[in-house]
Amino acid sequence: MINKPYYKTPHDGSYFFGFHDVSPWNKKNDYIVLHKLAKETNSLPSVNDLTDIVSINLQNKKITKIGDTSAWNYQQGSRLMWYPHIEDCVIFNFKDKENQLSSKVVNLKGDVVKKFDFTIYSLHPKKPMGVTINYERLRFFFPAYGYATLNKINDLPDTKSDGIWLVDFVTNIKNLIISINEVANFLNIDVDKEQRLFLGHCSFNPSGEKFIFLARYFTDDKSGMNTCMLSYCFKTKKIKLLVSGKVSHYDWINDTELLVWMRNNKLAKAIINNDLTKLKSVSFILNLLRKYKPKFLYKNLKDAFYLISTENDKKIPFLKDKLTADGHQMTSFDGDWLIVDEYPNKDKKIPLNLINLKTQKLKKIYEFNYETNIKNSDLKCDAHPRWSTNNEFIGVDIFENNLRSFQIINVKDIKKQF
Repeated sequence: MINKPYYKTPHDGSYFFGFHDVSPWNKKNDYIVLHKLAKETNSLPSVNDLTDIVSINLQNKKITKIGDTSAWNYQQGSRLMWYPHIEDCVIFNFKDKENQLSSKVVNLKGDVVKKFDFTIYSLHPKKPMGVTINYERLRFFFPAYGYATLNKINDLPDTKSDGIWLVDFVTNIKNLIISINEVANFLNIDVDKEQRLFLGHCSFNPSGEKFIFLARYFTDDKSGMNTCMLSYCFKTKKIKLLVSGKVSHYDWINDTELLVWMRNNKLAKAIINNDLTKLKSVSFILNLLRKYKPKFLYKNLKDAFYLISTENDKKIPFLKDKLTADGHQMTSFDGDWLIVDEYPNKDKKIPLNLINLKTQKLKKIYEFNYETNIKNSDLKCDAHPRWSTNNEFIGVDIFENNLRSFQIINVKDIKKQF
């Protein structure tokens, strides 16, 4: 295993990047960008809570504030990403002077280069466009992933006017391409559930011909969540259901296949789909199982990573005897490697696993200590490992001494051991 991190952020605040679907490194791999908080809090961000946006020069370790925003959360930050259409610029979400959720592009000096009248969730891999979602809706129905604003739940648009938008960075125009109502009708979701249905976790495939998204709602008693993974094809302008039930983390392996942690069990799916969790006997059993997490149960429920295809109904278990726990994965930019973490174990350690996708050989390369007193799961700090753009480093978010810390692992040499 690797002995120690290559780099850690200093202890003058809490540093984190966000989700595991994008990289904090620029193309030249000499800068990373992060969020920085002056101190930890014990609640979700409120309307006026700011996080700094900082760049770090990896040559001299100089940290520079290049912006700030009050449109952020702990799980995905402000959707901070390198903006591919202008060199060494980043894009992130913020609130404008009218307190409207928007996005802007800044350079490494902190100069604002562009502003857009829409937020951003995911960038198209080749064209000056992307997709976005309603972060205010998420704040009401999935708070850890939404943004706090002054609006109330009654201010939300109706489900025919809410959903996923295609955004154009040239024209500064967004167009609704998938409505919540359309998804609800497609999935045969009743009117009550439609009102609390939310969409998110959009991810383009490498060619940009389609993207994946999740449609979710909580059961009536809020003890379970039903998730449907769908794809949208730009050529046909149609959505397609890939999997449903319990679906958590995923990433593209190639242009047509994804690696997905999911539950492939008809009984478990039926319990969620029919709101059986509201029965006291079912709820009691489920709570016991969640508390003690018996391994035999998850094996029988067929919880595992699966290779699934957007072209057919293929669902093939992936390293089910080695990758036995849910985690966050990212495929390397050359397509040869996979990095995946796990949630903290009973010893408060987070394993980091490296996989050669050609040979499917796996090595545990590092264990992070998860050092925090925070109990609120909405405030957790998942490792969310991501690759550098040269495929030589891994960056993770971690709690160290009760502060969020961004740490870098050098995997160049350990890859040679495969």
